[in-house]
Amino acid sequence: MRWWPLLLAMGCAPRHAYPGGGDLEDQLEREVVALQQKTRMLETALETCGEGETKMYAAIHQIFAGSEVIVDKHGRYTIITLPADYAFGSEMTLRSEARMAFDLLALVLKENPDVDVSITGHTETRMLNAAELERFGDLWGLGFFMASSLRNVLVEEFSIPARRFVVGSAGGGRPVSDNDTEHGQRANRRLVVTLDEPARAP
Repeated sequence: MRWWPLLLAMGCAPRHAYPGGGDLEDQLEREVVALQQKTRMLETALETCGEGETKMYAAIHQIFAGSEVIVDKHGRYTIITLPADYAFGSEMTLRSEARMAFDLLALVLKENPDVDVSITGHTETRMLNAAELERFGDLWGLGFFMASSLRNVLVEEFSIPARRFVVGSAGGGRPVSDNDTEHGQRANRRLVVTLDEPARAP
């Protein structure tokens, strides 16, 4: 359990608790404030979800509001489309800004334990360089790595049971834009997270 945000929020963390001084403390405090603001927005979203929406959809829509992430509702499915650049940095490591959003997404998933999660990695169509070929093998492998990385974060860091996930890759086989421009390639390089929310009795 990550107890430091609670301690900071309560004013219980002593100044000498972090070797190296105030930089880390300031960063932690900023993250606590951001999470508190997001939590308040989630509570508001749950109270005001519109007709045809579910509380889960409203909460997830609020988590990613104002970002490049697209959240759609199709029947019982909530579909989250995340640009790869939103989730990953240059070395294919998860970005800290995305990690905070995934922290909140994990809270929603914990509140909805009967929801199954499918994650599919999509890539642009291009030649991999030598390092990428050695690391991923091909575009399918790159897409699978992206999807698995997100699944691993939700399982290992946020304790969502692994049995709830199905992970796959489409490689470059399902483009949503052309691959002739940088903009089109960026649009094709994405993660699609599908949440299967079973019907609930009225």
